[in-house]
Amino acid sequence: MPRVDEIHGIALMGVAQKALLHTFDILDPLFCACGRRMAASGQRRQNEKDNVPRHFRCNTVGRELAEGACTNARSIRLDLAENLVWGYIEQLILNPRSLLEEVELRRSLSRERNQMIQDRIQMIGGELESIGQKQRLLLDLFLVGHLSKSEFTEKKIELARQRDTLERERGEKEGWLQEDEISAATVEEVQAFCERMAQGLERATVLEKRNILKILQVKVMFDGSSLTIGGGVPVQKLFTSSLPQCQK
Repeated sequence: MPRVDEIHGIALMGVAQKALLHTFDILDPLFCACGRRMAASGQRRQNEKDNVPRHFRCNTVGRELAEGACTNARSIRLDLAENLVWGYIEQLILNPRSLLEEVELRRSLSRERNQMIQDRIQMIGGELESIGQKQRLLLDLFLVGHLSKSEFTEKKIELARQRDTLERERGEKEGWLQEDEISAATVEEVQAFCERMAQGLERATVLEKRNILKILQVKVMFDGSSLTIGGGVPVQKLFTSSLPQCQK
């Protein structure tokens, strides 16, 4: 999650986000329970006054796929789905206690994950040191004639392969630590973000709402009878089957 001083302007300067002006949909993308994106029927809204209903359906329905087609054949009206999702997000911003608890939980899990990664990086360092000792010993044995050239070459290649594998793993692990540090948000930052957003929430445009969902890393999934909202916010399941004209 970006820092507040970076995202406050993003959330409130809708008209300045020219790269997003081609769409006024809040949910982009909307995922099916199978993990694939859902495709829209009808025309995308050209402005905020358009009220032409658009339905989203899994784009694999009816298609022959090697990995198997999705069994979720139901579609959902995008505008009504957006109302459900935004209503939940709005309540989180106005009453951010559960959102703050979620951030704190994620930070706690992140710290545990970081510690596990750091332990593995330290272990890799020890294994690389051991390989270095084996390589030096291997060369000594070859120089005094205890190993043939073919035996020396074979063992040398195997040790080099092990070193390359460990060095790649260490690089990946160090990258994960860096990514986690960059994306972490403090409870104070989230609190400040919610306070700032709450001040203009009633006047938020569709584009600004979409940016807020992006900032909070909201992910929405439809399984045919309910919407599951998650990602960077506390998970909430909203049943849609009883809503008139919401799905078909």
